[in-house]
Amino acid sequence: MKRLIILLGLSVFSVQLYSQSIPERKAPLVNDFADILTDAEEASLDRKLHAYNVSTGSNIEIVTVSALEFYDANEFAQNIAKKWRLEKTPRSVLLLTDMKDRKYGLFRSKDLAGNITDDLAFRLEEKYIKPNFREQRYYKGLDESSDVIMDIMSGRYKPDDVKADHAGTLFIIIFFMFLFLFVFLPIMQYRSIKKSHLGSKDMGIITTLGMMTNVNIPPTDYKEFTEGQGKFAGNKTPSATGGGGCSGSW
Repeated sequence: MKRLIILLGLSVFSVQLYSQSIPERKAPLVNDFADILTDAEEASLDRKLHAYNVSTGSNIEIVTVSALEFYDANEFAQNIAKKWRLEKTPRSVLLLTDMKDRKYGLFRSKDLAGNITDDLAFRLEEKYIKPNFREQRYYKGLDESSDVIMDIMSGRYKPDDVKADHAGTLFIIIFFMFLFLFVFLPIMQYRSIKKSHLGSKDMGIITTLGMMTNVNIPPTDYKEFTEGQGKFAGNKTPSATGGGGCSGSW
């Protein structure tokens, strides 16, 4: 009986904690809880988003928070959308930024799953959120990001356009890996072997190359390469699910 009472108490506490953590909407479209925008900047964003809503019926909201505590950005964005009933509103997007942990989340309603794809969310992060927020240009980052979201929802950006760009980036990465593995690394090994045998009879290039083939090269872990952590690396490439959202870091 005591265990049941404890479990019920913990459940009630968890529900209260959850409800207290999700903020109440204070403004229709721009809720700057982190206070990173001036009144004029906030008003400018609100006017633009309101005009877009009136002309297209699409809803874009911006939310900034000081810290997410135990939430990740994607989860928090979805919880806000659920509490504010955005998940029930067609053609709705919520852009969330967490200033303490430098993370962002992007919620979009189910009907926009085919418009705002993983590739487009990644492009939004890389080209507009990261460079502006790193330089503390918060208004510019939110203004440009909301413009791009409008273009995506209006069909000006196509998922296929961004996929083709990713393919070019992948080619460049593979090209430089090829240069390193088959040009620079053999040259460095050749010089190292020649240097270590300076006191012995001069070796021909055939002998040196033969010794190089016996040098063990540690294998490259592809997962480690693609998921490397850095100062601005938090989550992996943004992921999206139907009726859910995307997240990343700057």
